[in-house]
Order: sequence, then C-alpha cells, then structure tokens
Amino acid sequence: MVTRFPPYEYEWTWSSQQGSTFSYSLSASRYSGQMSCSVDGSSEPGGAYGSIDQICSVGIFFRPPNKNGLLTLSSVPSFDSSYETVALFASIRTNSWVGLYAEQFNASDNSHAGAILDQRSNTVFDLDTFYFYDGGSRSFSNTGFPLSAQFPVDNTHWYTLWVQCGGHASGGGVVEYASSTINVSVGSITWSYASLG
Repeated sequence: MVTRFPPYEYEWTWSSQQGSTFSYSLSASRYSGQMSCSVDGSSEPGGAYGSIDQICSVGIFFRPPNKNGLLTLSSVPSFDSSYETVALFASIRTNSWVGLYAEQFNASDNSHAGAILDQRSNTVFDLDTFYFYDGGSRSFSNTGFPLSAQFPVDNTHWYTLWVQCGGHASGGGVVEYASSTINVSVGSITWSYASLG
C-alpha cells in the first residue's frame, strides 16, 4: 500500500456552459490538494433554458509492476458545499459531487485508452424540481468523506488516478436563480496493488 500526499503530479479543470447568464469559478492545485467549483446563474432572456457543469481534479501517476493485477484506490477528502435556489414558474436543477476517476494510457505510445473508473455517484446533494414560487438554501460539510474503488490493471498501460469534485446548475422559466458551490481538500491519495500474475 502506498499513500501519497501533496504535491501530486496532476491538476485539471473543465467546464461546459449553455447560455450566457450562468457564470462560474473553478480551481485545482496539485501542490496543496485544494479544489473549488462554484456555479451560479439565472434565466435566459424569455425564460430559455441555461446550464453550466464543471469538474476539478487532482491526481497521481501509476504503472503496474506485473502483467495483471487489481488496484484499490482510496481517499478521504474533506469538503464544504452549499446551494441556493429562487424560482417563479421555473424549473431548476443544482448539484455537487465528489468521487474517484481513473484513466488508462497505452504504454507503447502514450495514447489515451479511455476511462476505467468514473465514480460520480457520491452526490453531496441533488435538487431537481419545479417551483411555482419557492426558493431556499442549504449548506453541507464533512471532515472525512471516504471514497474507494477497485478495478483491474495491467502493465501494458499506465494510469492517472484522480480525486474529483464537480457542480451543476441549470434552469429556465419566468424567474430563476440557481447556484452550487463545493470546496474540497484532498489530504492524501492511497493505492494498493494485488498481483494476479
């Protein structure tokens, strides 16, 4: 078993936006293990739908020593998260999540061979509703949120192993506002390898 602490090898951020009235900020630091995703926005002109999604990640390198094996990846990040919604005859969705992710690359030429793990099911909150007239806000926090996954690996590939967080906000209607924020601290990333020959 190997436990890695910051600084890590990798940091990565991504966002995708539909419409112009949603804004965001995002950051990920491989040096500190700190990540932050924040999205917010309101209805498009005429009540048209708008949305934004984002992902922040920090990660490490792994190459199996043997031909085939099983890798267990784990981390226990801390986080704080919140959302806010306001709506008048509008549909709203907002969420945030934290999870593990792993990609594989061909060792022969370093070409990307796809994701082998995409663990976005660890949802901190997921609000999906239609309001005639309503709104609200809520905050969440956890000082140790355990994440773990096991998957097969082989030494014809090398791997990037990530802890990720993300957020989403979307909506449309007469009057709509949705926001989502999550701040995550990744104090360590642990892997354990079992050879299968």
